[in-house]
Amino acid sequence: MEKTDDAEVFEFSVTGGRLKGKSLPLRKVPEGLLVPPVPKDDEEKKYLPQKIYVKFKPKQNVLYKSKFRFMCETGIACDVILKGRGSYEENYD
Repeated sequence: MEKTDDAEVFEFSVTGGRLKGKSLPLRKVPEGLLVPPVPKDDEEKKYLPQKIYVKFKPKQNVLYKSKFRFMCETGIACDVILKGRGSYEENYD
């Protein structure tokens, strides 16, 4: 299968913005039906990690692989590699 680096096939829900202070760590206790939910107050919600959704929109029947860098004004940059396989078959779309 052919491989290509085309960053345009990956669409991010967030491309900029600001986060307050240091993000809180993710909770280790599952918030499901078996465990009573732990209330999050408004102050804690300000420091939760930012969710970023990525939509994959392939153009061709090839393997896509692209590297993205998240830059922080006063923090450490983070590189992320995204991969996806395009397909002409409807059941894979």
